[in-house]
Parts: sequence; structure tokens; C-alpha cells
Amino acid sequence: MNTPITLRKRHLLLLGSLFWFCFSLGWLAGYLP
Repeated sequence: MNTPITLRKRHLLLLGSLFWFCFSLGWLAGYLP
């Protein structure tokens, strides 16, 4: 069963991974010449 809590958890996990992906991309772009 897909309860709202699991949906929210999945949404938060997706948001977190996306944030870390953009963060690492920006850090690499600023770190590399």
C-alpha cells in the first residue's frame, strides 16, 4: 500500500539526492579550472 508517509519519504529522498547532485556539480564546476 502506498501511504502518504512513504510517498513523502520518497519525495524527500528524491529532493535530497537532486540537491546533492546539483551541489556536487556546482562544487566541481567551481573547483575545476
